[in-house]
Amino acid sequence: RRVSIGDTVRIRYLNKDMNVVQFTISDKETNVSEGIVHFEKPIAKAVLGAEEGDEVEVLVGSYVRPAVIESVR
Repeated sequence: RRVSIGDTVRIRYLNKDMNVVQFTISDKETNVSEGIVHFEKPIAKAVLGAEEGDEVEVLVGSYVRPAVIESVR
């Protein structure tokens, strides 16, 4: 199934540190401390419409970082 608003997504960046980030996509707000990201933020835009296992490119500051979607709930 494809990622949509309301889903909780876990991604793993594919660069040297392999950081994992988990967040819930919201249509109302961004609240970083609670792991909530507005759907218009770059990380949400990168995963919306993608599926578990897909590789995506996330804009982080001025860098584009490759990542893989590990899970969607």
